[in-house]
Amino acid sequence: MMKCVGFIIEHCRFEYFGYAGVSVFHQDTLANGLIRKNEFYHNAMRGLGYGVLVYGESKKWVDDAKFGSSNFIFVEDNVFNFHRHSIASGGGSLFVFRHNYVVDNIVHPGGHAVDTHEAREPDNSTNSVGSRACEVYDNLFINRKDIDGRDIDKPDALTPILEDAAIAIRSGEAVVYNNREGI
Repeated sequence: MMKCVGFIIEHCRFEYFGYAGVSVFHQDTLANGLIRKNEFYHNAMRGLGYGVLVYGESKKWVDDAKFGSSNFIFVEDNVFNFHRHSIASGGGSLFVFRHNYVVDNIVHPGGHAVDTHEAREPDNSTNSVGSRACEVYDNLFINRKDIDGRDIDKPDALTPILEDAAIAIRSGEAVVYNNREGI
């Protein structure tokens, strides 16, 4: 999706894709779209694979992100299974990730279910300002496998994996609450 406004992607199943199931590139100051009730299953590109990728133009840092407004890309009520990042973002992105079911997300060291990328080198024009703002809430994160892909035998082993890798906010502002772990 390139600078699309008001789009809806729903009731789709994305399987064995190489980079991202859905990629959204929005204008820095205008982000409006909905990705809901989809299944993102088994990213085939181990180490650099995303369920959803959201990027702004990386030209302007929006002073007021207007949390709670409709000027975000909404990713909600989806199922994500086996990705490095269920959602990755950068370049001044604005997104809301809510009401999602994320299972077995870690397929590579450094993988996080939700990952807001920091600003990178100026010669990388797609991410010179990093992610701008996100809201992450009411999601369920479940990891049944460790980072080597082996089954986790004990439910209490979920906690360190969730705390270390479920959500990584590395740029911008974020509102994060009411996310939970489970088996």
